[in-house]
Parts: sequence; structure tokens; C-alpha cells
Amino acid sequence: MTPQQYVQDKAARSGSSFYYAFLFLPPPRRAAITAFYAFCREVDDVVDEVADPAVAATKLRWWRQEVSQAFDGRPSHPVMHALMPLSADFGIEARHLQAVIDGCQIDLEQTRFLDYPASLIEHLTDTVLSPFFFFRHISHHPPITGSSRCACKRDFLPPRSLLRRQDAFV
Repeated sequence: MTPQQYVQDKAARSGSSFYYAFLFLPPPRRAAITAFYAFCREVDDVVDEVADPAVAATKLRWWRQEVSQAFDGRPSHPVMHALMPLSADFGIEARHLQAVIDGCQIDLEQTRFLDYPASLIEHLTDTVLSPFFFFRHISHHPPITGSSRCACKRDFLPPRSLLRRQDAFV
């Protein structure tokens, strides 16, 4: 299986409607966004599917190292092999991938948000909206700023009234 086939399969198996939306993009953009999405799925699956937190933390550290090595010209994972040839053309930087890992690290380590709901909203913004904004960047949409960015938070994050209920996420 080629790296391109691997990311295509990873994206399709996710069951997300994102994958079908990607099919309408021109081939180079489709390849970049599919590889980025496959990366997001790989890293998120570590937290979602690994029962032992110590093992999940080790895997996230491995992904951090893989990102660094890939940007040094030594990728080993098929996702990174698929992503690296596209990174320069689409402005994909190590910091973007490390931010995805950071969000998953928080999911792994932090189960309660002490200044609830503010810290939960910030976390959801980092883990949900950051990849969304980067998808927009790859698909060549203008950046979302100001009041439009606030509208995205309103549309994509749970309403504050739900976040205020302490039992809503139990």
C-alpha cells in the first residue's frame, strides 16, 4: 500500500462527511487535506482507542518525534510520507501538526476543567476549531477573522448554556 492509499483509506474509514467533501477539491488540494486529516485521525485515535494512559502518552511522544523527523527529511509513518511532499505548497508546518498533538495531549491528561466553562471552551477551540481553520487554509478559503471567527465558535462548539450544566458531559 502506498502512503497515498494509506491516507485515503484512513480518511474514508473515519466515517466522517469531511472525506466526501474533500472529493470536490482539485487533486493537489484533495491530497493535502486528506493527508492532514489522516494525521489528525491517527493522533486522535491514540487518545480515543488506547486504554492505558501511559501507553497513549508514549504514542503521542512518538508522534511528536515523527513530526520533527519528517520535517528534517526522515519521515517513517505512511501519513508523514504522504504529507511531506505537499507541506511546502500548502503551508503545512511542524507547528500545525504539533498543535494537533497538543490538543490530544490535553484530552489525555485533563479530564476536568477547573475554571469551567471558560477553559473547556478554550480547549474545544484548540482541538475542534484549529484543525477546521487549517482545513479552510488548505482548501483555499480566505481566513476567518473577527466576528466570523466568533460565529464559528457559536456554530461549532456546544452552547454556553449546556457547558454551564456540570452534569452535561458526565
